[in-house]
Amino acid sequence: MRSSLLQLGALVLVCNMLASCGSSEGVAQEPTASAKPAEKTAQKKSEDNPPAGESELEQKAHETIATFKQTDPGMKKFFDESKGYAVFPKISKGGLIVGGAGGKGVVYERGLLGTTIIGYSTLSQGSIGLQLGGQVFSEIIFFKTDDSLDSFKKGTTEFAGTASAVAASAGASADADYEGGVAVFTAGESGLMLQASIGGQGFSFDEEE
Repeated sequence: MRSSLLQLGALVLVCNMLASCGSSEGVAQEPTASAKPAEKTAQKKSEDNPPAGESELEQKAHETIATFKQTDPGMKKFFDESKGYAVFPKISKGGLIVGGAGGKGVVYERGLLGTTIIGYSTLSQGSIGLQLGGQVFSEIIFFKTDDSLDSFKKGTTEFAGTASAVAASAGASADADYEGGVAVFTAGESGLMLQASIGGQGFSFDEEE
């Protein structure tokens, strides 16, 4: 009888030891489970950043859009309501007798899933006359309709010699409107107000592959 009790006690002791090991293993596994939310947090944060592989021109275009919106918050209606827009972060203009200007830009189009990049554009502008010094400015062209955007994509958009853009400044967009299906805004370096002459500007378009 005494031997049976000793055997029973030993069995209970072994069972307790096994239960203790199982519970410690469960504790050791908890950090693995808690690591999953951290992975989701990191992934969510990366989704808020610009797309991977974005070119320098695209980054500059994003910065230019932000600068124009900050300079004149009312310009948001053009971004929200237009069919699309072309953003030229840097246009360099200068010359003595025969002047000219040029720059590269990013073209956006509004679709059912939002506004996306559809291609890139090269701006060229020639003029004759005394032009001491030079200008560096940014330019955004808004397209009101499908037709005006299609004309730009075909390379048929040109501005008359007397054309000028609206200088981006606080409240400047309030009275601005489309002319010939387009509205043009310009700003000097660092968003400073600058009303640039856009007469003679022509554009080429390369669709994104």
